[in-house]
Amino acid sequence: MKLTRTENADAAICSDLDLLEECMMKKQQSLVRQTERMEAMKSSVHNTKDDIAVLEAILHYVSRLERGEISHPRVAHEDIPRFFARASRLYDLLCHRMHCHIDYTCFCAAIHLGYEFEVRPCDVGKHDLSRATVLGYFKKERE
Repeated sequence: MKLTRTENADAAICSDLDLLEECMMKKQQSLVRQTERMEAMKSSVHNTKDDIAVLEAILHYVSRLERGEISHPRVAHEDIPRFFARASRLYDLLCHRMHCHIDYTCFCAAIHLGYEFEVRPCDVGKHDLSRATVLGYFKKERE
């Protein structure tokens, strides 16, 4: 049977409709992916703003130490576990009050800059704990 011109036109229209529906579905899927990426970016921007606020507070504290407005408290070696237990509670309180997560490394950098820790008596020649050791003590307390 020979196709008439009308049947060819109807087939072309159906084909165009299928193509349009497929295009619309692809655009809808693209919109969903773009919305997900936008939400992730908003979250990332919010976290970055929180990190900046925390770093500004740390910088302010450290600059006061540098100017001599406040002195470095000294922590005896036997008091280190108790100190880090208190620091852990302070960390939780700050995160709760600021409604954000504070990076352990930044928090421990502030601790390292703000306090002098006595080393073990057997470590002759050392005067203070390293930043990595402070971070290790803090992580151990957080476990």
